[in-house]
Amino acid sequence: MWGFLIVIDPKKIASAGICMILYVILTLAKNGANMCVTTAGTAFMADIIDYEQDRSGRYVPAVVTGIYSYR
Repeated sequence: MWGFLIVIDPKKIASAGICMILYVILTLAKNGANMCVTTAGTAFMADIIDYEQDRSGRYVPAVVTGIYSYR
């Protein structure tokens, strides 16, 4: 997205054309990547909780959630 905005004149995005189409596609791709990262974080927390329970027998979801939220 940054490269695209540096290469083109951002004023051209407002006019219907290839710049606007590329901008929309890049914006959708960026938002999709953000959603994947957000969803993956929650899934990884669940995996860590399950692994800790399997490894030590302790069920510690609050500890894992607290550590994840701390950063």
